[in-house]
Amino acid sequence: MILRWIKFYLIINRKRIMKLTRLKFGFSLLSLLMVWNSLFSFNWNKEIPIDTAQLEKALSGHFYFEKNVGQFPESAQYIGRDGQAFYLFEPEGVSVLVEGAESQRVVNFSFNFLEVFAPTLGGSRKPEGTYTKKNYLQQGGAMLQSDEGYEKIYYSSLWKDIDASFYFDPNQGLKYDFIVQPGADASQIGLEMEGVTDLYLTEEGELAFITN
Repeated sequence: MILRWIKFYLIINRKRIMKLTRLKFGFSLLSLLMVWNSLFSFNWNKEIPIDTAQLEKALSGHFYFEKNVGQFPESAQYIGRDGQAFYLFEPEGVSVLVEGAESQRVVNFSFNFLEVFAPTLGGSRKPEGTYTKKNYLQQGGAMLQSDEGYEKIYYSSLWKDIDASFYFDPNQGLKYDFIVQPGADASQIGLEMEGVTDLYLTEEGELAFITN
């Protein structure tokens, strides 16, 4: 009974079905011709100019902090990254790894906190959904998960009643502040540079140094 109804429907609507089929085939053929024309009308040998200055600016403007979950040496609890270097935040100092553009060798230097009190590291989180999540593949196939979800790194009790915070400035790179509580002895603050050969002030009053 069902087969009879199907046969009857096909006979009655034969012209309509054929018309729709031709229409659908026509649209498909037209789409194929448009894609074919666009492919061969494009000049594949044309050189597309790249603004290298804008590219470098964009890369250098990407900075973030992330928690160390095993992707870096254990001594670092947090890692900072900008377009020029990695910053490894350790309880008693910050190590900097810079990859040279020409020689491709890594320049290491650090600034250490002298005679610290009882430093504890922490970070302030960015709003959920505003940062990139990352995966690191370890040897053996294990996967580590981290993210770029920190906007500041804090050192609590770096010295007695003195804390420190590290953050990125879009124009000046990595910056830090010392937070000195009322009545605290600011003379406790002491920094030592390691891996540099010269330390001096520029004409603008900025501290500069030369690495090994």
